[in-house]
Amino acid sequence: MTARQRRMTLVAVIIAGVAVAGTLALRAFRENVMFYFDPSQVVEGKAPLAKRFRIGGMVVNAIAPAAATHHGEAGKQSEG
Repeated sequence: MTARQRRMTLVAVIIAGVAVAGTLALRAFRENVMFYFDPSQVVEGKAPLAKRFRIGGMVVNAIAPAAATHHGEAGKQSEG
């Protein structure tokens, strides 16, 4: 095997390895993607029942004052 053939074989193996790694990474991302749904979409039944999802959107203090207060407490650092 000449030096050129060895180089071409090495290049082909590297390209195949990158392709396999990319394919595996994309499959893992596709399986683990979580989509955001508005609370209104969840109520309407547009969110998937068999998969995990996240709820996104604005929280208005008049609707959920306890959630807004709790969220504010979580970000504080302890004094002392």
